[in-house]
Amino acid sequence: MFFGIARHAVDDKGRLAVPPRYRYQLEEGGPMISRGADHCLVIYPGEEWRRLVAGIRYAADAPTPHREFLRAVFPYSEPLQFDAQHRIRLTADQRAWTGIDRAVVLAGMNNVVEIFAAEVWDARQAAHDPGQLGELAARARAAQPSAPEPGPQVLA
Repeated sequence: MFFGIARHAVDDKGRLAVPPRYRYQLEEGGPMISRGADHCLVIYPGEEWRRLVAGIRYAADAPTPHREFLRAVFPYSEPLQFDAQHRIRLTADQRAWTGIDRAVVLAGMNNVVEIFAAEVWDARQAAHDPGQLGELAARARAAQPSAPEPGPQVLA
């Protein structure tokens, strides 16, 4: 499980240090990094990635939203690889998608890690009224599907 936030900076080569509390859970199993909702990146442990893509295959006769999901996610997905200093490389396309220049926030989201440009994360958090946390939790529970379904749930 992934919890907490970490603030880090991307270097001139697009490299980002991943905190040990996340990295230790991502070093094996074929983790992936891809586009996520709200113009963030999502790091998926291998098992989560396999669950997400199970049953998602390209077919010329698939509905348009299915094909658009594939085009929006898979070309921008990369295997997560750590260098000797425990950094990952964010591609230029990934940085452009998120608006990441330097400062980033890595946010543990239970089963995945999201990466936001720090200013985007800060603006989203400033918009939350702490008094509405109960309401947000109730809406999240109501929107939770009874069983996770693979498919276009990562893009908004």
